[in-house]
Amino acid sequence: MDDTGGSYVDQLVVRMRTYAHERFDAALFETSSDPHRPPVFLAEHATSNLLLPPDADFASSVVKMVPAAACHRWFRSMKSSQALTQSVFGALAAAGHLAALGALTAECGRSAFTETPNLLHMTLERHVNWLGEPRRTSIDVCFESPRYRIAVECKLSESVFGTCSRPATFRIGVSSMLAAQTSGRRLPEGQQGLDQ
Repeated sequence: MDDTGGSYVDQLVVRMRTYAHERFDAALFETSSDPHRPPVFLAEHATSNLLLPPDADFASSVVKMVPAAACHRWFRSMKSSQALTQSVFGALAAAGHLAALGALTAECGRSAFTETPNLLHMTLERHVNWLGEPRRTSIDVCFESPRYRIAVECKLSESVFGTCSRPATFRIGVSSMLAAQTSGRRLPEGQQGLDQ
């Protein structure tokens, strides 16, 4: 982005407004005079917020990956991380190209998705109770096999990732369990409860 002024989010919203104006009929959006508010599609046009290929069957398979009931409150906003996640990961899955993720490395230097991500089962908006949260929580993208669970959190305009609601001491234990599970290491006895 250029340095002519405004924060990253302000500049992002300006570009989103330009894209919305050039690409869509204004009647598809909620009206707002707030220049800092991103374009928000009307409820009946929510799936217009997905970046979809022109092929109708392909597009339909991407749309169906997240049921309308599982869409977040602000899914219709062009700032929606969920819509971007569905657009990217949904299209990779629908096209059979999840293997492309195998080349990505995590911050620790290891493979982020194992060497064969196309062999893992991918779910968007996977509700789980194995992260130690006091109630079920939702993972943006979850890759699973009998040996692995890989949770992916996606952000578009947020500057930080949210914190978990569990106590820090428990969080450290769960983090090391998840790291062990995603690295394929055998978990110590007493820490096998991630499958619930």
